[in-house]
Amino acid sequence: MNTLKDLLNYALETLQSANTVNPRLEAEALLSGFLRKDKLYLITHSDELIKENDVKLFKVILKRRAMGEPLAYILGKKEFYGKEFFVNKSVLIPRPETELLIDLIKEHTNDEIKILDLCAGSGCIGLTLGSELPLSKVTLSDVSKDALAVIKKNALILGLENKVKLIVSDLFQNISEKFNVIVSNPPYIPSRDILGLETSVRDYEPKIALDGGADGLTFYKKIIPAAKKFLVPKGKIFFEIGFDEADAVKAILSENNFSDIKVYKDLAELDRVVMGTFQ
Repeated sequence: MNTLKDLLNYALETLQSANTVNPRLEAEALLSGFLRKDKLYLITHSDELIKENDVKLFKVILKRRAMGEPLAYILGKKEFYGKEFFVNKSVLIPRPETELLIDLIKEHTNDEIKILDLCAGSGCIGLTLGSELPLSKVTLSDVSKDALAVIKKNALILGLENKVKLIVSDLFQNISEKFNVIVSNPPYIPSRDILGLETSVRDYEPKIALDGGADGLTFYKKIIPAAKKFLVPKGKIFFEIGFDEADAVKAILSENNFSDIKVYKDLAELDRVVMGTFQ
């Protein structure tokens, strides 16, 4: 006999044995996601009997998490800036620290602007900006057709399908307009560091969204010189960066006639965003 409480306890013990960082939270999230119920339901229906077949299916899902597969991929969703985004293995999982880009762009621009989200992945940045800045026009671009399919789905979920433009493009290859803002969270992990990443990142998230080349700066070196052709005068560029890349990215911006270059720290007090203005 398996009650909902039994299954939750089993999940908790399994995730504890797998050294999961937040085993109780993840056990609750997995079970509520599997049952398509909220967490309150787990408490108020703890004695509910679970069908044997459902128990078997849940244990398969639980094993995936215990082996390191990210919770977001198993559940097919991740919250970002108070919004729920669909995710799968074609895109990087949105991180809380990336939300700083949204705050800074809202702070340094007005509503009626054209925005390009380059290397858009799940679309969490560009789509959130489209929602937060309702008079803006947002273009989201990624080299991966699979990523664009994820963005399209998220645009539909957020009701933005008629507001945003989606383009399959290797950086600026298929871009023809000029923008007030270009924002990008490009791959920035040095190639030599990929193998040292935790299992849930290294073995499951797309390498194309992680690998920033030998020094982690490959995409900044490509994007910044080219971006000048796609920004209006006084247009701004915003990048997420690795914690130790601020000086290098600042130098690349300065060499390419960007001014008013600033670095912003995330909540962990790590350098996270670099902003520059095209002269």
